[in-house]
Amino acid sequence: MLDHVVGGRLLYPFTGFIVLAWRAICKFGGTNYLTTSVVLENFVVHRAVFITRSTQLDVIVSPGNGNFEILNDGQLSASGKIFIVENGKEKEKIDENDTIGSWKNELDNSDLFVLQASDIYKEFLLRGYEFGPSFRCLEETRSDGLKGTIRWQDNWVTFLDATIQTLLIADKRRSSYGAMKLPTKVRYLSINPTKHMQHVLKTG
Repeated sequence: MLDHVVGGRLLYPFTGFIVLAWRAICKFGGTNYLTTSVVLENFVVHRAVFITRSTQLDVIVSPGNGNFEILNDGQLSASGKIFIVENGKEKEKIDENDTIGSWKNELDNSDLFVLQASDIYKEFLLRGYEFGPSFRCLEETRSDGLKGTIRWQDNWVTFLDATIQTLLIADKRRSSYGAMKLPTKVRYLSINPTKHMQHVLKTG
C-alpha cells in the first residue's frame, strides 16, 4: 500500500476496499478468501482515504444480505453488496480461448496498438500517478484499455488495481495536477480465485 501515491499523497487503493470486503465476508462464512469466489455489486467509494500512521479502517458486513460498509474514523468511506458464490456459478464466464496471442492478433487490421510498461508508467507519472514497484503490474495493454497483460504478484489488491490502470491509460485526456481521475464505482464484479490461479499456472 505504501507505493500507491496519487497527486503526491499516499492514497488507499480503490481495490483495497474491495479486498477488505471480500476478506470480511469470508471471515464470517469461515472460508479462506483465497479459495472463495465472490460477487460484488453496486460498490461505491464515498470518500478517499489518505494513509497516515493512525489510519484505521473498520468493515461492517451483514452476512444475511451481503450489504457492507467500510468506515474510516467513524465516517463512511465505502459501501456495497458482496456475497459468496459457488465456483462456476458466476454470471460472467472467462473466455478460455482469450489468450495473450489471440488478443494481439486482433491488432493486425485495426487502429489499435500495444503500449509497453515503460511507456505506460511514464504516462502515468505525467498525469500525477506515482505508482511504486508493487503497483506496476501492467506489462502491456491494448490502446483501448480493454485487453492487456498483467503480472501476477500473489497480491489481489495490486492485480485488481492493474485492471483499472488499463482503463485509466486508455483515457487520452490528461487531467490537470490535483484533479486526477480516480475510480469511485463498480456496478458488478465477479472474482473467482480458483479459476484465476488455474489460468496463472496454465500460462506460466
